[in-house]
Amino acid sequence: MRLVTSCGLLVLFSLTACAHPIVTACPPVPAYSDAFQARLAEEVHALPPDSALGRAIVDYGRLRAQLRACAGQG
Repeated sequence: MRLVTSCGLLVLFSLTACAHPIVTACPPVPAYSDAFQARLAEEVHALPPDSALGRAIVDYGRLRAQLRACAGQG
């Protein structure tokens, strides 16, 4: 019985040794032209101060900064 258990563990360890390493990839950050960014700024400034859309845009800006840092661009 001990031999069966040892063989089972050997097979299990052999299979896990073949596992691929985990790779963390950073998704690309979309680039916006200066003209598009100016238009975005105008539209954001036109939003009410407590706008849900305004908060989502701030969150998106934070996410973009994190993606740039992940990719080593920031």
